[in-house]
Amino acid sequence: MRVSYLLQCLYLLLMAAITSVLAVGCVSYAPEFHDVPETRIEFSDVAAFHLFEGAEIVTGSNAVWVMVPGERTVLYKIDPQDKKAVARIEVGRTSGYPLGSALAVGQEAVWVTTTENGVLRINPQGNKIVARIPVEGDRPFIVTLTNDALWVGTKGSFWNSWAGSYRIHKIDVRSNQVVEPVSKKELSARSDRAAVGFGSLWIRDSWAETVFRTDPLSGQIIATIPMSAGSGWIAAGEGAIWVLNSKEGSVSRIDPRTNQVTVRIPIYIDRHHLSNEFPRPPVFSEGFIWVTSRDRDFWSSSPPIITAIDSETNQPVFTMHPPDHSVVNKFAAGYHSVWIPDHQKLVARKYRFRLNVYEFRRDK
Repeated sequence: MRVSYLLQCLYLLLMAAITSVLAVGCVSYAPEFHDVPETRIEFSDVAAFHLFEGAEIVTGSNAVWVMVPGERTVLYKIDPQDKKAVARIEVGRTSGYPLGSALAVGQEAVWVTTTENGVLRINPQGNKIVARIPVEGDRPFIVTLTNDALWVGTKGSFWNSWAGSYRIHKIDVRSNQVVEPVSKKELSARSDRAAVGFGSLWIRDSWAETVFRTDPLSGQIIATIPMSAGSGWIAAGEGAIWVLNSKEGSVSRIDPRTNQVTVRIPIYIDRHHLSNEFPRPPVFSEGFIWVTSRDRDFWSSSPPIITAIDSETNQPVFTMHPPDHSVVNKFAAGYHSVWIPDHQKLVARKYRFRLNVYEFRRDK
C-alpha cells in the first residue's frame, strides 16, 4: 500500500475525530462501500477533446442520464437496477463547460443546453424532445435546477478563453419560457460562481473572498458572508449552502436562516497541486455531499479523490480512490451507487468511453 494513501487515511481519521467532538449529540451512520466497480457500461469511441469537455452524468427521474460527447452528442438513459441503456436520444452539439453543466434532471423533465437550440426539454418517460427554448446569448450552461425554474447562464459582453463575463436567465419550467434575465449585473467567469436556493441567488466572489446573498430579480444584496481565501464552487442542497475552499482544503456550510458559516469541514487535498482543486460543484445524494478534490486530465499528475460527507454530522465518512484514468469531475451519485466515467485509449487520440458503477449503502 502506498505511503500517500496511508497518510490520507490518517488525515481523514484525525479530521473525523475533531469534527465529531464539534458534532456532539449527532449519530453517525457509516456507509458500506465497495471500492471495486460492480458494473462497467461500455459506450462508443470518442475523441479526447470531447471526452473531457462534453461528458455529463446526472441521476434522477428513476434513471441515470449519461451524455456521451461527439460531433452529435447522444444522451443515454440507464436503468439503475439493470445497469443497461434503455433509451438513446440525439441532442446535437452541447455546451456548458467550464462554468456549469449541460445536463440537469428533475421529476418531470430532463434539460440539455446546446449551441444550436438553446435549451432542450426532454420527457423522461417518453424519452422525446418536447420543447426547444431559445435563450439570449451564446454558450448556454445550466447553473442549477429548482422546483419552479431552470437557471441558465450565457456568455456576457466580454469573453475569451481565460476571462470574461456571463449572465443568468430564469426559465419557468411550467411555461418553458424565459422569464427575464435574473440580474442586469454580469458576473465574472474567472472569480464568480453562482447557486440558487432558499429564495435567493448566492454568488461566490473569490477575489473578494465573500459570498453574496442577493435577490434573484433585483440583484439587491441581502447578506454578505466572509469566506476563506481560494473559495471555489458553491451549491445548494441538504438544507444548506455549501462552498468549496481550495486553499485550505475544506467545505464551508452556510445556514440560510442565519446567513452564517456554521462549520468548516476539512477534507484531504493534494497540497502539491492546488491550481485545479475542486473541479466541479458538490453532488448531493442520499444524505451525503460528494466532493471531488482532484481531477485527472492530460495535465495533472495527482490521483483523483472523491470524499463523501455525512450531512447530518458534517463528517467526512470515507474517500474513494478511483483508477487514474477516471474522469472524476463528471461523476454522479444516486440509487445506492457512485457512477464514474473513465476512458481506455485505443489509437492516437481516440478513447473508449466507459461508466464504472460503485455500490454504496448507508447502514443504520
